[in-house]
Amino acid sequence: MSYKVVFFILIVFGLLAPRFAFSQDDDDPAIVSGMKALEENNYESALKIFNQYLASNPNSGKAYFYIGNVYLAQKKYDAAISNYDQAIKNGYTTSAAYCNFGRAYSAAGKYSAAIIELLRSMDADPKSPAPKVELGHVFTMIGDYPNAEDILNKALSADSTYAPAYFRLADLYLKQKDNVNALRVLTIATTLDSDNVAGFNTLGNLYVASNDTAKAMYYYRKAFQNDTNHVSAYYNLAHNYLAIKNYDKAVETYSILMQLDLRGFNNSLLFRERGLTFRQLGNYDAALKDLNFAIKINATDTTSYFWRGVVYFEMENDSMALKDFNHVLDIDSVYGRVYVYKGMMNRNKAEYEKAMVNLNKAVQLSPKDTIAYFELGNLYLDEDKYSDAARCYTKALDLNPNYKDIFENRGVAFYNLGYYRQAAADWDTAIRNNPALYNKLKPLYNDAKSKSGL
Repeated sequence: MSYKVVFFILIVFGLLAPRFAFSQDDDDPAIVSGMKALEENNYESALKIFNQYLASNPNSGKAYFYIGNVYLAQKKYDAAISNYDQAIKNGYTTSAAYCNFGRAYSAAGKYSAAIIELLRSMDADPKSPAPKVELGHVFTMIGDYPNAEDILNKALSADSTYAPAYFRLADLYLKQKDNVNALRVLTIATTLDSDNVAGFNTLGNLYVASNDTAKAMYYYRKAFQNDTNHVSAYYNLAHNYLAIKNYDKAVETYSILMQLDLRGFNNSLLFRERGLTFRQLGNYDAALKDLNFAIKINATDTTSYFWRGVVYFEMENDSMALKDFNHVLDIDSVYGRVYVYKGMMNRNKAEYEKAMVNLNKAVQLSPKDTIAYFELGNLYLDEDKYSDAARCYTKALDLNPNYKDIFENRGVAFYNLGYYRQAAADWDTAIRNNPALYNKLKPLYNDAKSKSGL
């Protein structure tokens, strides 16, 4: 089974949850009460408190400022911008007000306006790292990486323990595909802010990219230890288990994931992937159950139909397999891998002409499909067309040098062509990859070595 691994997400921009700049004089009981509701994500209650405060103090810039914070947290950027504007017009010209005004503009994609407000915030409080960090993020988003790095380092000069600066630096390095520096600063960031779940998740992804599965799993576990509902961490952990072929743990992790709040997540994808993991375990009933559910969620999901067809094929239920394969082609007539399996079905029935048509169609539609060339080579081998078989096997290896199953069969083709040295070399590789083949190949292998003078 081949998975296209989709991490959430290998490059993660915006590692920071909304962090609001607050003024230092927020000691009014009503404001404190509203802030508490905002920090608890109780937006309706926070808005009610702040609007009541505004009703009693109609010219209070502070009230508009905190109403803007609620809208910013809700990602209602136009409303946030409007309220921050009113806050400043009513005299609330603190660094925090300008900073959050700039953040709202930035979140809305209005970067020129964001830069103006963030510069005003820096003027209002030159020592604060917060506006520098946000300005660095804006520069990152518009692709001005030198200025982004410069201003973020200035933020760290102002406060070397300010975690948001490290997170924004990580964003910058990730966008530049500089995983080494991203890993370095993100490690510092999560040390300073050990509650940042997205940071741990991204560290896991970076270690996946550097092929360090053990550390990747460590950080994914850290992510959902801090947030047991962190969907991305569970998803990425499941894929790590797949990578090391621990299918039981992968199924277990998918099953936990499916109990979480999956709003905004592709549920069809989850059921399909767990179904394919059951397939790897040989549990075809469970695989079919999950694939059926994936199709129920998304009736046009050709990938789930295809894999269900594969499961039926492996169960030797050709009629059901063919039904799914043909349904895929009804939706997507150029789905090349379907023709591979149809050709394999034909070959199993000794329908060689039909198999040839389907497998040639497969390589025509998918000229980089290793499996298509491998199966076409197998068909030629069945027909004693050894030169054609060797050509297809070689093409398959060119496409994927790690496809180990090819060496045994290409050795057979070379042997029958009289290329004994090449045959012995292929069988030597096949046996090293799979020592269980030694007894099967030993007579021909020794004969090939003898005939080639090895």
